[in-house]
Amino acid sequence: MQLSPRPTRNAARAFTLIELLVVIAIIAILAAILFPVFAQAREKARQTTCLSNEKQMGLAMLLYVQDYDESFPMLQYYPDGVNNFNWQAAIYPYVKNGNTSQINGYTFSYGQGGMWSCPSFPSSQPSEYGVN
Repeated sequence: MQLSPRPTRNAARAFTLIELLVVIAIIAILAAILFPVFAQAREKARQTTCLSNEKQMGLAMLLYVQDYDESFPMLQYYPDGVNNFNWQAAIYPYVKNGNTSQINGYTFSYGQGGMWSCPSFPSSQPSEYGVN
C-alpha cells in the first residue's frame, strides 16, 4: 500500500484566490442590499426629529397660552414701534432653542437653527414649520 504525499502546513491553511473572490463578492452584494435600508432608517430618524420639533413648538405654544390668559401670540408686532417681534420670539422662553438676539431688552428669535429647522427638509427660510 502506498501513501499519498502529505500536504505541507502552509498549503493546508491558505485560502485560494477563488475563495477570497467569492467571499468579497458576497460581502459586496450584502452591502449593496443593506445601504438603501440604512439610508431609509436615517431618513426615518430625521422625520422623527421633525415631528419632535413640531411637538415641542406645540407644547411651547400651549404654555404661552396658559400664561397669557388663553390668548395666542400675534403673528408679529412692533413692541417699541421699530423692531419686529414675532410668534417665534413669543414662545422662545419656553423652548430656548435656536438663533436669537437681544434688542432693547427684548429677545428676538429668528426662527432658524435648533428646533426651528427640519433636518429632513433643510431650508434657509426662517421657521419653515410656520405653515404647519
